[in-house]
This record gives sequence, C-alpha cells and structure tokens, in this order.
Amino acid sequence: MAPAPHPQPSALQPGTTRRESPPLVIVTHNTWLIPFGAPWMLGRAGRLIDHQRAVVQRLSDEAPEDPLVIVALQELWAFRVGPFWPLLWLMGVLQAALLRAGLVRGGHEPLLLRIAVLAPAALCSWLPLPFGLWDPKPRFARALAAAGVPHAVGLRRASLEPMMGCRRWPPPLMDSGLLLCTSRPVDESGFVPFPQSGSPEDWVNKGMLWARLGSLAVIVTHMSNERATAYRAPQRAALGELSARLLRLPGVERVLVVGDLNHRQGGSSAKCAGHVDEVLAALARGGDVGLAGGSGELLEAERLSCDEATNEDGCIDHVVCVRRRGSPPLRPSESRAVDDLPRHVSDHNLLYVTVPRDSHHSLGTR
Repeated sequence: MAPAPHPQPSALQPGTTRRESPPLVIVTHNTWLIPFGAPWMLGRAGRLIDHQRAVVQRLSDEAPEDPLVIVALQELWAFRVGPFWPLLWLMGVLQAALLRAGLVRGGHEPLLLRIAVLAPAALCSWLPLPFGLWDPKPRFARALAAAGVPHAVGLRRASLEPMMGCRRWPPPLMDSGLLLCTSRPVDESGFVPFPQSGSPEDWVNKGMLWARLGSLAVIVTHMSNERATAYRAPQRAALGELSARLLRLPGVERVLVVGDLNHRQGGSSAKCAGHVDEVLAALARGGDVGLAGGSGELLEAERLSCDEATNEDGCIDHVVCVRRRGSPPLRPSESRAVDDLPRHVSDHNLLYVTVPRDSHHSLGTR
C-alpha cells in the first residue's frame, strides 16, 4: 500500500460532475484479540464474526437504498508464531468449542493456561521467520464479504509489510491490528505508522490505515491508551496531518476518522485521561501542516457518533467527519452502541452510524 499521500490542492477535475452520494453505514469495533493478554483470544473470533456479520447485515437490509458500508476493525493483531502455528490453531478450535458449550466465560481465562500456550509463540514473534504468521484478518474479511462487504484494506502483505520490514530495535511484536472493509471498491489506500514516542505501546506497530472511495476518504486507527500527553499529542498531530493531506487529494470532500481513539466523550475515567475534544482540535488544525501546505485554511471536525458508552472507560470509540470550513456537514440519521459486553464478545461495544443520502455536495465521475 501507498504511504501518506502528497497531493495537490483539491479541485473539480475535468470529467467529473456533482452528483448525489449513497447512504452511509459506518461500523467500528475493537475486537479485543490481544495476543498473550485478552482471555480466550484464540477462540473468540467466531463469536465476534457472528456478532459483526449480524449487525452489518441488519443495517444493510434496513437501509432504504444501496448503501456504502464501511466496517473498521481494530485489535486484529498479526504476529509470528513459527512452528507453533498448528498448536495455536488447535487451541483456537478447543477454546471455541468450550465457549459455544458455555463451559467457560469469555471474560476470564486461567492465567497459567494462557502463559503455557502462548509463551512459546511470544518468543517466536521476535524472530524474523518467513513462515508461521498468525493473522485473524483474512477470516474476518471473508465473513464480511459474505455479508456484502467484499473489499478489504489491510490484508496480508499490506498488513504485515510494515512489521516485517521494520528496521528499528526492538522490532514491533505485532502489526497494526487494523482492517478496513467496504462494500464498494477502493480507489487507493495506504498505511502511516504513528511516530515513536517512547510509549510502552511502541512494541506494536500502531498507526493509521486509510482508503479513498471517490469523494470520501476513510482513516481507521487505534490510538494509545497511555495517559501521558507526551504519548498522545504526537498521535493526534499525525492524525490531523494525514486528514489534511487526504482532503487535498483531487475530488476528496470529506474524511472520516473511525476507530478506538482512546479519548473519552464526557464523564471521567482513571484509565482514559484524554478528551475527544483534543482530537477534534488537532483535526481542525490539520496537525502541524494545515491544509494546502500550511496555508492556514481551517477545517471542521465533528463527531457523528453517539455518546453511549463503548467500553468500561466510557465513550472512547468514535466516528468523526473532517471537512473544509463552510462545506456542508454530514447529518447522521442514527448512531448506537450495540451493548454486548455481558456476553464477553469483546471489551468494547460495536458502534455504528448511519447517514442518509447526500444529494447536493458529493463528487462523482461521469
């Protein structure tokens, strides 16, 4: 995939005309498949897939017209397991069977069992082995394709190359964990890693996965949950800079920023100190570069998603729209967090936003 784009300022191109854009269905879900950390992470994939597919199918069926469906998933981590891949596969099958039978709960797993099974894989993950990569993304992408969302960004080489080709030491233990699926083909896409800031999370390759679909660009990300401003501020700036650059692509009118931003909306949390207004401010500034190469043109950044809690820390998953100041905003028709925490599908609720057809301010190709 391409890195961050460096385009010329956007303008109406020859051969394009204003036309109405389709309705939007936007879904984001942090899957909680943290290797060596999240309980039953090898066996919960099937439960997650069933849950996500059911919600996406329902929202697509309820849409009055053929919608553009965007599904942004986080914490689908890929990592090296070397010769232990068959062992992890077998454990995944057994865990899934135990969960289906109700013999274990998804939120609790004996620590000793987790260490005994996954410690060897953790050792292999530091080795540059050319085989034995554990990656749940293709399985999720296939399930979403069956639900009418067949176009995936962040699979295979596009997902693993930033991790495998990284020359820093220590190398990242895992990839970005990001997957973006859409119901319509993507025009171009890329991945931009977050700058290294000395955060304890530097051992994973967190960043921003982006794609352009006509006049709409989408960024899916999973920001740091570290409290220190020194860790959060560089990520907010990088997110604002990428949004500004995408808005400068010819024909792009809006950028959606979707995912687990680890910045809360309202309330307070001992674990999540940042407020989403800090992210909105960075997006409106365009990071450190601003729109049109630092011309000072201001942007608008507004949340489209609801204030319902998506995690025990509150509302930390968001859907944000970034646009040029003065351009028409998107008006969501519905936004909800699907409460499934009691079943331990994940430690995050799935969040969705629906936006009706915009008949006045979208670009399309004749």
